[in-house]
Amino acid sequence: MLYLFLKKIARITVHVFFKKIRINGLENISPGKPMLIAANHTNAFMDAIALQVFAKQNIYTLARSDVFNTPFKKWLLGKIMMHPIYRLQEGADNLHKNAETFETCNKLLKKNQSIMIFPEGICIQQRRLCKLKKGLARIVFGAMESADFKMDMQIVPVGINYSTPSKFGGNLLINIGKPISIANYVAKYQNDKAKTMNQFTNDVENEMEKLIVTISNKAHEEFIERTEKLYKADLISKDKSPRHILEKDFDITRKLTQQVEQKSKTEPEKLQQIIEKTDQYFKAKKTLNLKDWHLKPEKLKNTSKWSALIKSMLLSVTFPVFLFGLIFNYLPFKIPFWLSKKIVKNIEFFTSINLGFGMFLFIFYYLIQTTLVFAVFNSLTMLFLFLLLAPASGLFALNYWRLYQEVKGMTQVIKHNSEVAHLSKQRKEIIKEMDNLFGEQKVE
Repeated sequence: MLYLFLKKIARITVHVFFKKIRINGLENISPGKPMLIAANHTNAFMDAIALQVFAKQNIYTLARSDVFNTPFKKWLLGKIMMHPIYRLQEGADNLHKNAETFETCNKLLKKNQSIMIFPEGICIQQRRLCKLKKGLARIVFGAMESADFKMDMQIVPVGINYSTPSKFGGNLLINIGKPISIANYVAKYQNDKAKTMNQFTNDVENEMEKLIVTISNKAHEEFIERTEKLYKADLISKDKSPRHILEKDFDITRKLTQQVEQKSKTEPEKLQQIIEKTDQYFKAKKTLNLKDWHLKPEKLKNTSKWSALIKSMLLSVTFPVFLFGLIFNYLPFKIPFWLSKKIVKNIEFFTSINLGFGMFLFIFYYLIQTTLVFAVFNSLTMLFLFLLLAPASGLFALNYWRLYQEVKGMTQVIKHNSEVAHLSKQRKEIIKEMDNLFGEQKVE
């Protein structure tokens, strides 16, 4: 009951937290079969939440044992269908406890339940897959053995992709691959267990890698992120297919990363020159307190004193609505961020804790406010209006703030006209050199 309630609330929260969301292949985790969902792990509890809220069936999750470190956490996490998996990092003395978790998995799978597991065995905020641990294979073949190999078990590879994993307002793309049937491995497993488990683990890893953006060389991460900011939007706009924008984004980013890796081997000097020029551009842009989107040609074309004045007037006229939204939404929006920043030591847990605090704080905050509104006005009409306007004004406040940032950028562009002209020229040269080096991408 608690799981279903939190699932509905979390779904609303996820839609508010992310600007754009796209789930591909959701039909691959339809209920009715024993299923293990193998996903990459970059964002702690957020990874599980992001998929669970959109799935038709309830999904059990295996989580690192150290988060079950108090009786209350153990009780709460159990209620939301989470079970501990014990890793060597938490102490070798506890590894024997995995036998109980594996037995729980066996029982759930025999009942055609779905279990989500993160087979990397570690949570790291990076755009690459860690080598998969053997735990997934042990659970899979252990469950098959306990069912005399008569279970029609499916392994579903999942790739979770965040544009900005630790920030509010990013994009979320989840790619769900085709199920892998364990029946294909049974005969081989009965002949050679160790070899088959290794082959199975490698097969799952290969399928998972197809579903995420993989930057093999960590040294290229910053450059690829900057390349995305500079001209990925232009490449996306050239793609006239009816696909979702996040699908186009994903494919283009994968091609860019592959090209950077290739050019680092075939033309390292040219690549290094572009990296250095890009670094200079971003440093110069930062000194003027500008974002890259402020310097895009279409933005600069529409930037003038007149347009800045009109948008400033719009900000002035709508300020009361912004203030209303700020008063009734700021604290539950900002307090979770402050608390998370204070207590979270690992960046991988920041979004999960921030989202969790925010979800509960908004509920209690609105309950208190609605109680006060009804106490003051003693009117169901006023109560309904408040429940309608408070969250709507909060969303308006977010868009108001984005418009304010745009006007602020326009003011900087007008104020530093000569420096901006130089930056704009520099930007165009970098993009031209990137086109020459990588070649214009063919968008399929």
